[in-house]
Amino acid sequence: MKRDMDLVRQLHRKIRDHEDPYGLDGIPEIDGYSGKEISYHIRILCDAGLLTASPVGEMSVEHEDFFSINLTWQGQDFIDAAEDDTIWKKAKKKIIRPGESFTFDILKEWLKTEIKEKIGMV
Repeated sequence: MKRDMDLVRQLHRKIRDHEDPYGLDGIPEIDGYSGKEISYHIRILCDAGLLTASPVGEMSVEHEDFFSINLTWQGQDFIDAAEDDTIWKKAKKKIIRPGESFTFDILKEWLKTEIKEKIGMV
C-alpha cells in the first residue's frame, strides 16, 4: 500500500481536534478511505514517531484496530506546519508529486519555511 499524504494530513487533523487527552478509541472514519487504508497509515505514522497508538489485541477481518491514538510532539509540529490549505496545495505541486521521491523530513522543513515566509520571518 502506498503512503497517502492527504490521508496523513486528515488523520493528524482528526486526532488533534479530538478533545479526549487519552486519544481516539478506534480508527476514525474518513470519507473516501477504507478502514484498511486508515489502519495502515496509523501503523506507519506510529513507526515514524508522529503518532502513538495501542493495537487492539485481535485484528478484525477488515483491518487492524487501535485505541489511545494520539499525536506526538513531532505529529503536532507536522499538523501545525501543514494546516494552511494554500501552503498544502503548493507542497503537493512542488514536493508531493506523484512518482517523485521525497522524504517526510524534506516535506516538513519545506512547510516550515513556507510558513516563515508567509508571516515574514525570512
